[in-house]
Amino acid sequence: MTETHTERGGAVHAVTLRETLVERVCRLACEVTLLAMVVLISAEVVARMANFSFEFVDEIGGYLLSALTFLSLPVALIGGAYHQVEYVRQRLTPRGRAIGGIVFTLLSLLFAVALLWQLWRLVSRSFASNVMAPTLLGTPLWMPQSAMLIGVAALIYSLVRTLRAHGRVLRPRAPEGDDSHG
Repeated sequence: MTETHTERGGAVHAVTLRETLVERVCRLACEVTLLAMVVLISAEVVARMANFSFEFVDEIGGYLLSALTFLSLPVALIGGAYHQVEYVRQRLTPRGRAIGGIVFTLLSLLFAVALLWQLWRLVSRSFASNVMAPTLLGTPLWMPQSAMLIGVAALIYSLVRTLRAHGRVLRPRAPEGDDSHG
């Protein structure tokens, strides 16, 4: 895991973390999900030109879009894709950027933990009650809801990694050649 404050086009960006297995699995799941959406929607478009419809593409497409949205959260975080107020960030010292990053990450973590708790309640109730979608497929709703739960859990993992990286920026480093700890 590498954490750096880098200059990109004159803008100062937050810590950068290497992708771990968690983010890699989420990224691959997003890629497969997006490909499945493209195939399903393309097939539906071609079928409709022949006055035919598969009837289930809207439902499956909605589930896939929801999964894509939630599973991409940790991927976007680690990839540095979230908006930042560069005008303010570039005027801060590395310590100021780290402190701002810690505050933002802590707030995001609190929100994500609350969301995870509520999603856990939703999925467990849907599973226990055997709630089914009132559609042609009658999908058990805990299945698509689980992707939301997994995505937020992965986001929490990535937020904790980000928080630790910001904390390392704040810690003073020992000077080169300082053997006072040995």
